[in-house]
Amino acid sequence: MGVAALVVAASAWLALATPLFQKIGSGLMFKSPGDGPLVTYGEPGTPAEAVVWHPMGSTTLEVREVSRDYPMDDGTQARAAIVVAEDADGNRWLQAAEGTSGLESSPDRSQYFFQGGRQLYLVDAKSLDVTPLTSWEYQGKSVYRLAEERGRAVHWVYHPLWAPDGGSVVFGTDRSGTNEIWRVSVTDRQETVLADSGERVWLPRFWADDGRLLIEDSQDQGGSNFFVLDPQSGATEFLVHGMLSDVCAPFVITLDDVEQTGGLLLYDVNRRTSVSIPPAPEGARYQFPFVVSPDRARLAMWLAGRQGTRLLGVLDLAASPVVVASYPEPQGARGSGWLTWLDDDTVAIQCGNKNLPGSATYALKVGGAK
Repeated sequence: MGVAALVVAASAWLALATPLFQKIGSGLMFKSPGDGPLVTYGEPGTPAEAVVWHPMGSTTLEVREVSRDYPMDDGTQARAAIVVAEDADGNRWLQAAEGTSGLESSPDRSQYFFQGGRQLYLVDAKSLDVTPLTSWEYQGKSVYRLAEERGRAVHWVYHPLWAPDGGSVVFGTDRSGTNEIWRVSVTDRQETVLADSGERVWLPRFWADDGRLLIEDSQDQGGSNFFVLDPQSGATEFLVHGMLSDVCAPFVITLDDVEQTGGLLLYDVNRRTSVSIPPAPEGARYQFPFVVSPDRARLAMWLAGRQGTRLLGVLDLAASPVVVASYPEPQGARGSGWLTWLDDDTVAIQCGNKNLPGSATYALKVGGAK
């Protein structure tokens, strides 16, 4: 593959017993895309204030929850609950509350899409109107009629992604009877086929810096193959094979089945290089997903220990050798533990959920060479 492997010694682990977690808000959190703020809020469903954390300080937002009905592809109606956070200048951030698979923002935050049933829908950030993005038919027949005729289940849209310019969404689909990658325009709803994967199940994962699309070829046995697809020509290039894989742009993380060390392999899609990560400390194991910092120099993940204990792991890719520091959870804080990066050096942790009293959001400054 022409990949340079850097083997990391197990001594690259740093165990830090007294991290300085800072409680930055009660209740839930969501991180807006790009360099937008992290919003923490309580009492979803009622007007409330939210604290917005960012490196220059804090401000206050109004948070409310709205409901929108939308048509399902079987003719019934469904309802989406959307959390809306807005500042005094009219800047607005949306998050799904219930009734959707989650909202994904366009690069300019003007539109969001979500998956409802087996279709994709758009949410306008200003009006909050919900409209269908994908069609319910193929060659004049509904996807349900096609599935009935072919004697198979309806599995229609999977792994949708915004295109880098925000003008379209790509997704996997089998509505034609074979597995394909499609693109749908958000302006005129025109749909085109980018690639036919035949019997393979191709999953769009993220866009590389060169404009090509990372695809996971998911296999029933033997793990997954990863390659990039040129959306203009349809040409593909194989990158790496792996077991028990995870992706966080621009990286693919797999079990290291090349060196057979019991650790992980971190493959950089843009640079076409890989780094071997040592096994987790004794008694712990890595947990997916991994979350990459904005500067792509660090990764955060949970390490599962014995008897339900967890450590926060931070992988410093710029150190030589690569260093993985581990931190215990904030004292008294247990729950979902969703992770995100606030900036290049700060990790945020959401503990609990909206049905759990005492839920809170914490931040941690992490050190290490850059």
